[in-house]
Amino acid sequence: MAWNKACNILGTVKISTGLYLIPVITIFFAAIFLNEKITLMGAIGSALTIIGLFVSSKK
Repeated sequence: MAWNKACNILGTVKISTGLYLIPVITIFFAAIFLNEKITLMGAIGSALTIIGLFVSSKK
């Protein structure tokens, strides 16, 4: 229900790009709440994901 409402308000393309942020958010919150260490691969993957989202959002 929330997904459909968000798609109607913001559009499907903008909402679906947010799906790529789920692993980045998971790494961040795991480091805060579970005291997990952020590995080099996790940091590189997160950075590449964020860079990719910025590149794909520019027109």
